[in-house]
Amino acid sequence: MPRVPGRVVAPSLVAARESMGGPTAGEGALRVDVRWLMPLLEHLKPRAVVGHSYGALLALRARLAGAEVGRLVLIEPIAFGLLEGPDRAAIDTLNDGFFGGVARGDLEGGLRGLVDYWNGPGAFDALPASARQRLILGADHTQAEVRSGLEDRTHGSELASLAGSLVLAGEHTTPESQRVCELLARGLGGECETIAGAGHQGPRSHPEAVASAVVEWLER
Repeated sequence: MPRVPGRVVAPSLVAARESMGGPTAGEGALRVDVRWLMPLLEHLKPRAVVGHSYGALLALRARLAGAEVGRLVLIEPIAFGLLEGPDRAAIDTLNDGFFGGVARGDLEGGLRGLVDYWNGPGAFDALPASARQRLILGADHTQAEVRSGLEDRTHGSELASLAGSLVLAGEHTTPESQRVCELLARGLGGECETIAGAGHQGPRSHPEAVASAVVEWLER
């Protein structure tokens, strides 16, 4: 954020959901979050909105719902509605494993599968105990965001109106996330830009490279 010129605002989705009274248990977060975000964007009238993962899906859906946003930077959005065939099957299997663990009362096991998918085998167990505990305590929000990706209905025919947006993906991200970015960029009439050496968590692991890509794009 310090690398991006001008005023930068980072909304707190957790606080927003509490203020909106949702989502309810078992419900995706997207409907509640879009409803909260739209008036905020109308007030801010931002030059651009940058989102990562679920946040990128939220930015995408808000823009398609008519939010007046200059342009978008979409970093590996979980817009799984774009996927078909084996790519979609892989995501469904991932989500079934996560929600199955939650349903069995094995919250830690469900989170382990999710974290290891996005960050590599063994990633969950390699986290400090305090970080694992934070994930467990925030599991309700994680479930709501994962379900939003599962329920996503983004279609390629919607994307032409987003031309001029930037799509970023980590060089070592998952095949399914890479495919989403490729399909999204194609629908926008451009190409997906790659963050060298990064995985799905590029904004955290490679902040300088991500910031440079965003700033370069803003200055075009």
